[in-house]
Amino acid sequence: KYGKNGTAAGVLNAATSLGFTLQFCVFGPVAENLGWPIVTTLWIVMIALGAVSVAFAIRPFRRFLEKE
Repeated sequence: KYGKNGTAAGVLNAATSLGFTLQFCVFGPVAENLGWPIVTTLWIVMIALGAVSVAFAIRPFRRFLEKE
């Protein structure tokens, strides 16, 4: 409807690539050097940051839906 299919696919591909990069380049060395409890803590912090980001995105998204 809005002609943004390519943009949505690009954002999804970028997020997937970032996840793989973090997995191999960050979490592996952290797990080897500091242990899995630190990795688990990092995951929990990242989940919390993601939840806060979604919470901040909900209001602008609702305004977008109201304009349709």
